Amino acid sequence: MGEIFRSRNLRHLALIGFFFGFTEAMFSLRAAFLAANGLNPTQVGLVFSITGIIGTIAPLLGGVLADRFFTRYKVFIASLFGFALTIGFMPLSAQVRIGSLILSMFLMPMLSFFHPMVSGMIQTCSINATNGLEKVDYSYLRAFMSTGYIISNLLCTPIISRYGINAPYYFVLIFFAVIFALRRSLKENETDRVQRRAVNKRNLRFSDIFRNYYVVSFIAITIFYSGAGVCAGYISYMIEYNGLDVSKLTLVSGLKVIGEVVVMLAFPLLRKRFSLSGLQILSGSFLLLELLLMVHANTLGEMIFYEIIGGMGAGIALSSTAQYLRVLTPPGLEATAASLWSAGTSLGGIILPFIFGIVIDRLGVIACYRVGSIMMGVWVLFFIGTLLFGKYVLKKENVCPIFLADKNQTEMQRQKL
Repeated sequence: MGEIFRSRNLRHLALIGFFFGFTEAMFSLRAAFLAANGLNPTQVGLVFSITGIIGTIAPLLGGVLADRFFTRYKVFIASLFGFALTIGFMPLSAQVRIGSLILSMFLMPMLSFFHPMVSGMIQTCSINATNGLEKVDYSYLRAFMSTGYIISNLLCTPIISRYGINAPYYFVLIFFAVIFALRRSLKENETDRVQRRAVNKRNLRFSDIFRNYYVVSFIAITIFYSGAGVCAGYISYMIEYNGLDVSKLTLVSGLKVIGEVVVMLAFPLLRKRFSLSGLQILSGSFLLLELLLMVHANTLGEMIFYEIIGGMGAGIALSSTAQYLRVLTPPGLEATAASLWSAGTSLGGIILPFIFGIVIDRLGVIACYRVGSIMMGVWVLFFIGTLLFGKYVLKKENVCPIFLADKNQTEMQRQKL
């Protein structure tokens, strides 16, 4: 960790991630914000479904532009301004009513258009900057973003209690300015050394991604993975179900990420014991456990504890999924592959939020979490099944062992990264 503070490049990337984490706290407020402005769960679910449609298109567009036309930095700058403007106008748009609807219902989905392009650039540059560094893992830089998210959520709790649910949307605009001031570090790490030296992107074909069975199967089942994310969007209803004030939302969401940070700091040790595919299984298992336990939560302390378990699963996924796809994907198409996976999770976010909103309206929030746990369990079983099917039936070689790490294959993975 000390290497980050000794390197100007890594230090600036860590700060960018830290302050971007502050802006991401706004995502945990979406359901509570819409409910406070008069929408019912079904209408909130409709907004989330529209968000899923936008979120499916944006990563594909951003990834293809990044890989084919060397425009990651330009896409990032445009998206950063779009992200900031959308958040800044959110409270004002809630005051514009069209019958029973509010303008922010149509503005909020745009957050999922700009966010993947901004976060994707930060993730790609952070991975590029840590490639080949023995003492600095990407997970260390990612932990700064999660720490910023925790602090922002904790600060939002008193802000909401005193000034209302709209105030945090103005509060985070400060941090967009800081990110813009530090943007040059992203420009310096836009493309990694291997791609500069060995890849002619004009000869890359989009179809090359689909020639790898393990990439295709991983992307194909992401719709089930999205069940956990959909449930996370309705955590405010779980808080109200347990008789707690909605201002506790940011406290629960912020402390959840403690699990992320702990796992990210310990991630190099996990990499020594588990393969990259094994880490996906471990991540899914933690997320499944969170959903199963949340059904039985009765107190604030129990909710926080169960959310921390889910945070650990999310931390493993955030630290390993991009690297897993990077190892499997042909050089130069990594951003496109990651965008396809992100689009797959957003695809589940098109239909599921609306369905889950109806479930909450008619059966309650507990039923929503039960459906989410079933979906997460299916994802874990399907993912393990695709690995076993590929290895023992299709006889296709995978550079990642199914669960535990293999020293020889781990070294091959490090060379690819």
